[in-house]
Amino acid sequence: MQNEDQVFDFMAAAEETGKQLDEMTRRLPGELRTALTEEWRKSPWLAELPQIADQVTEAAERAETATDALRRSLKIGAAVVAVACMLIPLATWAVATWQVGELERRAATLRADIEALTPTADALKAETGGGVELVRYDDGTRGVVLPPGAAIQRTGQIRDGRQAVVYK
Repeated sequence: MQNEDQVFDFMAAAEETGKQLDEMTRRLPGELRTALTEEWRKSPWLAELPQIADQVTEAAERAETATDALRRSLKIGAAVVAVACMLIPLATWAVATWQVGELERRAATLRADIEALTPTADALKAETGGGVELVRYDDGTRGVVLPPGAAIQRTGQIRDGRQAVVYK
């Protein structure tokens, strides 16, 4: 809009200049006035004035189109940034909520396993007279620690092939 106004202002100024030239040539003496009027009308820039005005109008339209395209691009970019700013925290929250839920389900399963194995562990502890303890040494080997006061009576193999320690 502003460019069109400038073009119309330019055309109005050119028309006003033409009127002023006409007025000035009217005040000149006859032959001089005729000669100047003919020369003025032969002037190449006067003949090109409509073409210049068309070129200015086209340039203004191209500038307006480019400005509109730039505005659209900026709006699209701003919309993408706004959506990303909303989606990133939302996705982070969703993943965190899912992971916390998974951890809560796993903790509930482990609690249930502990509750199920506690009576067995208590029975073994009572049966072994204070508890047998399994240990892993720094070199990676494993061992069985007997309760205080227990003495090994013998070792051997049971029916399924596993090794056993008999203590009292």
